[in-house]
Amino acid sequence: MTANTGLQGITPAATGWMNQQRCAEVDPDLWFEPESKRAAIRICHTCPVIAECRAWALADPTLEGIADGLTQKQRATLRGDLPDRCKNGHIRTDQNTQYIKRSDGRRPWRRCITCDQINKQRKGLAA
Repeated sequence: MTANTGLQGITPAATGWMNQQRCAEVDPDLWFEPESKRAAIRICHTCPVIAECRAWALADPTLEGIADGLTQKQRATLRGDLPDRCKNGHIRTDQNTQYIKRSDGRRPWRRCITCDQINKQRKGLAA
């Protein structure tokens, strides 16, 4: 994130909050390498300025790599540039998504009904 000038040429020196970023303390390549994605996201989630970073990153559709704890694709989905999809690529809609409450109080888990139907069909064919 510090290697990219980002939105409208903003550099880390141009804003006070960018000087507080956790990513400034780490190798910049970490944010752009697929194999280090999880490590980068963990660092983002400990950052004191993640809210400011998210606003900045969402405003710049050209920003690549991990920023604000999200991938470029996840930011595009939040902006509405891409539809939200399950891990198998099915577009999430109210009709094909089931929300399952968790007993531990975490946010509900989203189940793709299309995936469930496909898995049931496969099991029926395999039996």
